[in-house]
Amino acid sequence: MKNDILIYAKYNNDKFIKLKDTSLMVIGDIHGDLHSLETIFAREGELDDKMLVIFLGDYGDRGYGQLETWWSIIKFKNAFPNNVVTIRGNHEPLAWAVPVPHDLPLKFDAVFGQERGNELYEDLFGTFENMALLAESNGFLFMHGGLPINIFDPVDELSLDREAYQFLWNDPADISGYRLSPRGLGYLFGEDITINWLRSLKATYVVRGHEPCEGFKLDHHGRVITIFSRKGHPYYNQNAAYMKFVDGKMNIITF
Repeated sequence: MKNDILIYAKYNNDKFIKLKDTSLMVIGDIHGDLHSLETIFAREGELDDKMLVIFLGDYGDRGYGQLETWWSIIKFKNAFPNNVVTIRGNHEPLAWAVPVPHDLPLKFDAVFGQERGNELYEDLFGTFENMALLAESNGFLFMHGGLPINIFDPVDELSLDREAYQFLWNDPADISGYRLSPRGLGYLFGEDITINWLRSLKATYVVRGHEPCEGFKLDHHGRVITIFSRKGHPYYNQNAAYMKFVDGKMNIITF
């Protein structure tokens, strides 16, 4: 693999990553659904050395194959370290903002026993801490949740938990301004906030996960694209999707 696919802006421990403009594949929430992840890999075949793969977070919790999913993504990242970006989701939690349920630690305990399971989970939690919260490429902003309600300079301020957690928890809504989120943490944000953020960072689209849907959905007149890449229990959606951007054309593939 080429070593120059990723251009990292070394800001705040790489919480904001600037990427080269290149071909993209974007995978949304997996939540331990190993079958959906393997379906995507099988459909796409061997990774092209010019393709950048961006995961939008929420790799574990709730699914039957949580540990296997994590193992597959870690193997994939290790095999192609310069072509795979793993963004932090709210189920890769901040220590003070753990979602309910967060059953990944229980999966480690069940397989490895409590003492060893705790050690392995703590190691993985260290990986969470090093994940990006926001990435940009080709005019797309990538995150797990949504845009913070206050415009700020992510280069200077993205390490501040009081703002940065919103990239993990916020959701778009058909409102003006913002409201408290029914999730119990974060906010709903309106199209005016999306427009201001896109203008501020000279971007065109927000691509995010976080919300269960039939593979994908569009908000704010298509400016916000939600990708959900797993299906079945406990969300009972019939369709999953991932996104590709190749030769200047965006395509959302459902399965």
